[in-house]
This record gives sequence, C-alpha cells and structure tokens, in this order.
Amino acid sequence: MKKIILSFLFVTCCVTMNAQNIIDRATIKSSPNQVVEFSVEDVKLLKENFNQISESQAKFLFQLFEIKYSALSRDLTEQELIELTDSMKARTRAVLGDDLYLEISQNQELFYRMTGLAYLAKQ
Repeated sequence: MKKIILSFLFVTCCVTMNAQNIIDRATIKSSPNQVVEFSVEDVKLLKENFNQISESQAKFLFQLFEIKYSALSRDLTEQELIELTDSMKARTRAVLGDDLYLEISQNQELFYRMTGLAYLAKQ
C-alpha cells in the first residue's frame, strides 16, 4: 500500500513540476539582485508539493536557497558547482530529515532544482 501511495505522489508531483520551472542560469547571473525572489519560489514549490514541510524547515531552506542562488549568480568552475550541489544535498537532508528528503528526491525535476543539480547538467 505504501508503494502505491508513493507512486501516486511521485506521478502527481511530476505532473505539477516541469522543466519550465527551472530558472535559467543566464537569468540568475544577470539578476543577482533577485536571489531572494528565486529562493522564495523554491520554498513555495516545495511547500505546494510537500505540505509536511514545517515553517521552521521552510526558513532554513530559504537560507540555503539564498546561498545556492548567490553562488549560481557567479561564474563557477565545474568542481565548485559539484561542491555546491553536494553541499546543498547534505544540508537539505539535514533540514528535512531522511524520510522527507527521500520523498522529495523521487521528484527529479524538483530535486534537481532544489539541490542545483539541474545547473550541473547544463554547465
């Protein structure tokens, strides 16, 4: 039963998320003053798709996303981008806990946006 529910959630999340939701890296670089707005949008997407995210988790995630977008607004080497994504994965796991982190990671589009992996593939 749990697998059926998780499958349903996965399909539902995939339908609500699409590639258009990933902010283009050129836009991030040309708009470093919009880091806050980009971060708010990431938190909003997470909360819309995973209503079990608490307000305190949302605050920590917002701070993490600010760090991510600030870094993405600069020119990064591939190694620096890999380090950023690894750091984002570890920090979001710490904020969300293993179960919720695993659930979110099942939604590849959202997970890639949240951790910055989407930008690693487009380097």
